[in-house]
Amino acid sequence: MSLPTVVVPPPPSVILDSGATGTFVSSADALQLQCTVPITNGPTVLSASGTVMTPTHSGLLPLSPLLSDTAQSAFVLDNLKTGTLVSLSQLCDDDCVAIFTRFDVQILNKDKIIITGKRMPNGLWSLPLMSPPIHHINGILRLDRPNQDLAAYHHATLGSPVPSTLLRAIRRGHLTTFPGLTTDLISKHLPKSIATALGHQDQEAKTHKNSIARKTNGL
Repeated sequence: MSLPTVVVPPPPSVILDSGATGTFVSSADALQLQCTVPITNGPTVLSASGTVMTPTHSGLLPLSPLLSDTAQSAFVLDNLKTGTLVSLSQLCDDDCVAIFTRFDVQILNKDKIIITGKRMPNGLWSLPLMSPPIHHINGILRLDRPNQDLAAYHHATLGSPVPSTLLRAIRRGHLTTFPGLTTDLISKHLPKSIATALGHQDQEAKTHKNSIARKTNGL
């Protein structure tokens, strides 16, 4: 039986704003952020209507792999009604150049076009967000299995990495398309025997090598 085709919708676009002092993300686009963390000491933001807003989270808005983390840093504003605003000054501080035309906008870095945006019907320019990675599978994952089975499955699928490496990748948002894969799942439910198997193999290899060396020296 063939698996059903999964249609992945295109990522949303964001508004390029020359008047924004920082990149501010609406709550509707908050899921697009990477490395998201809650904050309580973010900057106070004054909107054009005079409304004062305080960010609830910070993270990285994926615009281009050629931009620094600082250029893609962003704050979530729950009351932002205009849509997500990307700060042009923030991009320029990363040595980018913006070229606007009647139809589009190009963002260049070191004379190379890294982002191409479109002119919207309202006269503003929008930028596309980077598409999330698409993982193709040739099996079906049952989420009704015990948490230990699910943790062991994900761990094996990813090549049995060291648990600390796997947890770091999850926190950085690199594995968001793996269903049910969370730091809580790995830290609490990954069987210790599986997590340390590679370490035990390495230790056994070293012991065997040392044993051979001792025997050789005794000849």
